Amino acid sequence: YRAGLALAEGKTLEQINQTLNAEGTRTAELIIDKASELGVEMPICYIVYNVIYNELSIEEALQKLMQRELKSE
Repeated sequence: YRAGLALAEGKTLEQINQTLNAEGTRTAELIIDKASELGVEMPICYIVYNVIYNELSIEEALQKLMQRELKSE
């Protein structure tokens, strides 16, 4: 919870890790690795990964998700 809130406030992963043990950030990386390995499309996970590791802003993340083409999932 606190790591996500800090990301939403614009802090970087490096800044967050100085004060918190943000365990979920590593999980996001592992999910992306496995999804890529299996060829599975996981748009929300990719967005979360990019917010954490590539400093994608929350506003940009929401915009990217909302612009996705609708399809049956």
